[in-house]
Amino acid sequence: MVANLYLDDCSCGWANGGRTCGSNDGSKCWKECCGKKKRSSVDNEEKSGKVLIWTAYVRLCQSQVYSTKADRFVNYSTKISLRDHDYDNLWSNTEPFLTKQENRINFKEFKTIIDQVHILVDYWKFADGNFKNKPVKNFIDSTFSDSNSNICQKFCSNSTNWSALYENIPKISILIDQKDFVISKVNVYLNDILDFYLLEQIYRLQEKESFNNEDIREFSLSKSDLDHLKFHTDLSLSLFNYLANSERITKKQDENLCLFPIKTGLIYIEKFLFMNKSSIKYLEKNADKKNSQMLAYLAKLEDHVQNMMKNYKNFNSIQDFKKSDCFKFFSFFESKWLNSVNWLLHTDPKDLNTSHYNLFVYAIKGSIRFEKFDYFEKLVSGLNQLSNSLNLVGKNYFTLNLLFRDFFNTIMVEDKNRNFESLLNVWSNIGYVPNHNGLNNLNFFLDYVNSQSKDSRYEVKKVKIGVNGKIAESNFRLENSKFNPNDLRKISKLIKENILLPEYLKKEKLDELAKIDQLLMENKFDFVVDGMNIIFLKHNPNTFGNIISLVEILNSRFSGKNFLIFLRDHVFSKSRDLIKKIGEKNHLRQENNRIFFYCIDSIFEDDKFFLYSAVKSNRNTMLISNDYFSNQTHFLNEYGTVFKEWLFNCKVITDSGLRRIFLPPKYKLKCNRIGENKWILPYLNDVNNPRNHSFVQIEKIKINKIKN
Repeated sequence: MVANLYLDDCSCGWANGGRTCGSNDGSKCWKECCGKKKRSSVDNEEKSGKVLIWTAYVRLCQSQVYSTKADRFVNYSTKISLRDHDYDNLWSNTEPFLTKQENRINFKEFKTIIDQVHILVDYWKFADGNFKNKPVKNFIDSTFSDSNSNICQKFCSNSTNWSALYENIPKISILIDQKDFVISKVNVYLNDILDFYLLEQIYRLQEKESFNNEDIREFSLSKSDLDHLKFHTDLSLSLFNYLANSERITKKQDENLCLFPIKTGLIYIEKFLFMNKSSIKYLEKNADKKNSQMLAYLAKLEDHVQNMMKNYKNFNSIQDFKKSDCFKFFSFFESKWLNSVNWLLHTDPKDLNTSHYNLFVYAIKGSIRFEKFDYFEKLVSGLNQLSNSLNLVGKNYFTLNLLFRDFFNTIMVEDKNRNFESLLNVWSNIGYVPNHNGLNNLNFFLDYVNSQSKDSRYEVKKVKIGVNGKIAESNFRLENSKFNPNDLRKISKLIKENILLPEYLKKEKLDELAKIDQLLMENKFDFVVDGMNIIFLKHNPNTFGNIISLVEILNSRFSGKNFLIFLRDHVFSKSRDLIKKIGEKNHLRQENNRIFFYCIDSIFEDDKFFLYSAVKSNRNTMLISNDYFSNQTHFLNEYGTVFKEWLFNCKVITDSGLRRIFLPPKYKLKCNRIGENKWILPYLNDVNNPRNHSFVQIEKIKINKIKN
């Protein structure tokens, strides 16, 4: 039968008189049938002395393969085509496996699937080994791209249809190579990992949906998008059920393969909840047809999670690299979530590391889905403590934005006011300050709460706060900042240790630090100046001119203060005469002010030396610089947050023209409760610069009071 595909004398019926030739594949038969003057298939058969018995239904396998040598994708063709009797034979082999009559594929649909399987197998056998997953991706994209097609719907609802793929891979391999012993080896390798690749590629289609907008109002998801996500979920579950029922999954494979349908399904459910602004608790209390369908999906997925957990006695027995997935799953199933939270909260903080960070995140998401606000407070506090101890402040801020977005978007069915007020207490305790998106989400949430409340409402308005923390038109002040001397000593020690790394020039660095320590011991400085930052703040023909401008401002604002200005040696050496004249010129000299210049060798990083001096000098010392020092916190570990707070309260900044200086605020930048029903909330205008912030007042007002 196979030999009929390779007749020495070409039968040109497939060309249909040149109408279905396609592109030139370089074969002898193409030249014979299409390269010459077009002629009818009947003429061709008559001249060759043959009788046309049937017209072949042909598919020529053409695809792309990556050539590592040429560093590009190139077209290729195996010149292996399927004819009608091949489809018939493959169909007769597949039909016994299509045991479910409802929604089973028909012969025409079967041929469409076989064409894609043909390309998949052909590509797999000839493609470069590094690209073995690409044909599977192409197969999923080509076959299941249209979720509304009859074929796609049938594969979702009838898992036996997957037999069209799995039962015919060996036979199509034989048709391509015609060598059984070669095919069996290649085919076994394909079957070994095909299950994993197929489930993974379906999950990847689902995962592409973006879900990281911080602003609720910017996030959009249409019903058609949700239907598409549902299709991926059904397709993944259908494939997994086929593999399980056909006993293709071993116990070892079961746990790894079932991860994908669970992940795929939970993405669908998570986005359904977000789109409908619902918690799982809300679905249970309002079990209409749509909500009941979601709960049914959760029940299906819970069976898979339960099956996966059979291999583990407790949470400690789960490998660390799998704990993250497990906690993500548990956040959708209340009993499992509760057990995981208790385990997490009772873990010794000393044993917590970066691998536990996501565990806290998923546990917090579960507390929102189940409206367990008492756990929400504990978990957010634990996440923040872990973030501070690991110095993950930047990452944690983005994570908290998304978590609080989810909170605001989720309907809290009962005690909305209590939950919101508890949230403000959480913000105050962890020092969280929202950005503009966070403030928009808060307003969105309060609009909803106000629309549901009959006896009270929340009003939000902007207020002004002085640098001393005094609230305009009010007798209240914000809480003042205070720094523990032990914390500052620890920060200065960590900075010193980092200065000495690497070991290169360690002796020279120690000598430099010894000089600074001696200077700090003999003098208590009120201000330490980042001289190089000031010099390059604005263009000045005189390199030292900006320093002179700053000294003039300082002398006009302060008296009886000590200033320590750090410069690099190449600037210092060029400016010696100007430095001497500072003390001689009356307009630059205040009798009670003392100005010190310290020269740092240009081979050293001067930032750490003046930061070390400012932190160690005394707890009231201020730093003058416009630098954010965002790259100077990674080595401070759990003291990174304290250092950022110190910069906020102890860094003096200047305007770009060096005409004014701005003293730092004395208050802590956090949410403050100033009455039984009134809060002052800061928000960031620039997340990279906490000094650029504003305030709003949130007040809960009784409806009767509003009417009066």
